[in-house]
Amino acid sequence: MKKNMWVLVAAFVFGLPAAVSAHVAYVITPEEVSSHSGMDWGFVLAPFRTPSDLAIMFVTIIVVAALLIAARKIVPIRAFFDRIVARLASYNEYIPWIIRLALGIALIGAGTAGVLISPTFAGGHAFAFVQFALGFCFLMGFLIVPSALVAIGLFLYGAFHMPYLIGNADFLALAVGVFVYASARPGVDDILQISMIRPASLKRREWIATVVRLGLGVAFVFLALHEKLLNPGLSDLVVSQHNLTNFLPVSENMWVLSAGLVELALGLLIIVGVYTRLVAVVSIVVISLTFFFFKEAVYSHVTLFSALAILAIEGGGRWSLDRKLRSRV
Repeated sequence: MKKNMWVLVAAFVFGLPAAVSAHVAYVITPEEVSSHSGMDWGFVLAPFRTPSDLAIMFVTIIVVAALLIAARKIVPIRAFFDRIVARLASYNEYIPWIIRLALGIALIGAGTAGVLISPTFAGGHAFAFVQFALGFCFLMGFLIVPSALVAIGLFLYGAFHMPYLIGNADFLALAVGVFVYASARPGVDDILQISMIRPASLKRREWIATVVRLGLGVAFVFLALHEKLLNPGLSDLVVSQHNLTNFLPVSENMWVLSAGLVELALGLLIIVGVYTRLVAVVSIVVISLTFFFFKEAVYSHVTLFSALAILAIEGGGRWSLDRKLRSRV
């Protein structure tokens, strides 16, 4: 029994997050979303009344804490991570290109699919040409700042009509990031020497991590609350349809609660900027597993991957606890 318990804990630490950060509405139909929405506190809180589920949660917290302490206190491990962080930080010159590629692919993909930014916003054919044009502008580096402003406007329009787009706040963060840290290299703007207009107070690159961190964290928190903790039937449907209890033999209640709590915790850690690089790297790995497992559309995740990559490179940036803790050390 003890051996089985540790197997389950290991699966939760390394396997559960693979189903955490998926947009649930991407893998079920709009009809299923409508019929399975609604709060069910009895379902969500059931694991707290189950001794085995409580034991798994408790031991999981202990294991994660032990791993974090080991990474900080054991010199060879800490030195290894320090080298990785230094190498990641050397990639900051590629951040504008990462952002532009992500926005370009996302917008062209959405335009091709006839949706507005998100696969859940159907009927976006009226915006297809605009999204195509914006996507190619970002990819070619042409009229970057105006394109960023239009992309921001598209997102705000979509979120006003369908609040679920808050779960795609990473898209908004990247669009703002282009506006904050517009870089024409490589691109047509640089070749033609087209001047870019932007507020002087927002020219500094170090704001990028803060903008991306807030957008991504808000998206994670929103999805954790909306799709898992406040509407558990949506995630329960995904668990049952994909037989996730065969992968990890715990109750469906435990799956939904744990997925919601883990995603909520990741979102809050990103917002306050604690262990930002570690959270970003782990999220990239587990979301990659999710992406291949659920076979979701590429364009719907490219901005998410790019936002995480930026945080892995830059860390928490301004107004993050990571920076405050580092300055004290």
